[in-house]
This record gives sequence, C-alpha cells and structure tokens, in this order.
Amino acid sequence: MKLTRSSARQAFVRFTRSIPLFAAVAALASCSASSGERAVPSAPTVTPQTAAPRTTLPATTQPTTTVAPSTVAPTTEPPATEPATTPPTTLSPTSAPIKLPTLTNRGLGTSVFGVEAERVIGDLTERFGDPLRDSGWIEPNSEFGVCPGAKVRGVRWGDLLTLYTEDTVDNGGFQSFFSYVYGDVTIPGRTPNLATASGITIGDSVTDLLAAYEDVQIFDDEVFGPEFAIADGLGGLLNGTDQSSVITAILGGPGCGE
Repeated sequence: MKLTRSSARQAFVRFTRSIPLFAAVAALASCSASSGERAVPSAPTVTPQTAAPRTTLPATTQPTTTVAPSTVAPTTEPPATEPATTPPTTLSPTSAPIKLPTLTNRGLGTSVFGVEAERVIGDLTERFGDPLRDSGWIEPNSEFGVCPGAKVRGVRWGDLLTLYTEDTVDNGGFQSFFSYVYGDVTIPGRTPNLATASGITIGDSVTDLLAAYEDVQIFDDEVFGPEFAIADGLGGLLNGTDQSSVITAILGGPGCGE
C-alpha cells in the first residue's frame, strides 16, 4: 500500500504517543517484579469505584420533596363558605300574622253576640287598632236605623261596623254586642279581608256564593234591594241577582230596621 505524506505523519504521531504508554507498562512490570506480592495493593487503583455517581441517586430522590401538597390547604377554605347558612337569620316571621275573626251568624270569631260591649270593642281594637269612628251611646232611632234597646252605639274599623245595644234601666242597662255590617266601601280606611267560614267575602260573585253554599237564598227585597241569606242571622247585600252580580255587604245578627 502506498503511503502519502499525510498518512505517514499520522502514523508517526500515533507511534510517538504510544511511547509513554510502553514506558509506563515497562515500569509497572519492573516494579511488580521487585516487590513480589506487594504489587497487589496497587489494585486500589481500581478507581472505577464510581460510587460517586451513586451520590447522584439521592439527588434524584430530592425531587420527591417537591411533593409539597401545600395546595391541599385551600381545601380547608370551603368550610369558610358555610356562612351561607346565615340566611335563616331572616326570621322575619317573628311578627305572627293576625288571626282574623270569621264572619258568622253568632258574631265575629270569639266575639259573639251578647258579650259585653267594652270587651268586644277592646278585642277588636287589639286586632285592628283604634277605631275609625265611634258614635258613642245614642238614641236607638239613629243613623243606623231603628235599633233594639234603649240606646245604640256604632263603632267602625274601615269596612267593619259593629253595633251595640243598651238595655233599658228596668232590664239592668246591660250593654252588649248584637250585630255587625261588613262591606260599606264608602267609608275610607279598609280593614283586613274578613270572610265567612267558607271563604266568602265582599266582592265575590253570586256564582262563588252558590258554589260555597248550596242552600243560599237569593232574593230582591222591596226596601234593601237584592239580598242573600246563608243562614238565620247571616246574609248580605248584592248589586244584582244574576250570577255575575257581586256581594257588596255581609250582615251578621238581627241588625236594625228601617
């Protein structure tokens, strides 16, 4: 094979670099021959104990310390949202609704006919507040009509007019509740919506009335005009007798005559 100048130079370089290696091997051989078995200790030169690289393993374990699930802390924050239970503090229903008296042929709820006048007036005042008008005790032939007893008194709360009678002195002069009229819309200041036990009230139609009371009587009075009677002592006034007509007043008790 033909050698070029560059290839000869490269061969020379390789040769000169190998000279130190040969010298080192020769020296090592001579040393081992002179020292006998002591040449074994030279084994420690097995520096290949690359145990040092093992130190890199702990370094790889360090990343495990990055498991800093401190982000779990935010999970404790949701309990802070529990204040949503505060709405129950809106217990506005502390003001218990007023129990309205029922319109019956015996009176107004527990305020029945025959009970002392002042007692009934006091009870209704607690329910509706101060009366809009109080006539005081007057002659029985009055603005209310011809009423029974020696004197009459009318106390009104908006649409509700209550009537009281006073017996003659011979009968002890007892003053008691005897009648009511609910529905005079010409008087300002309305009371809560009162109704009968079946829910009938002013403004309801004859159709509603017939649905609530099958035995109700509807007629046209010569003096008072269209009327209805649910029971003895409980009836009222209408603005007509057809089924589209409505209730304009509900009367309880004997009332006063013309």
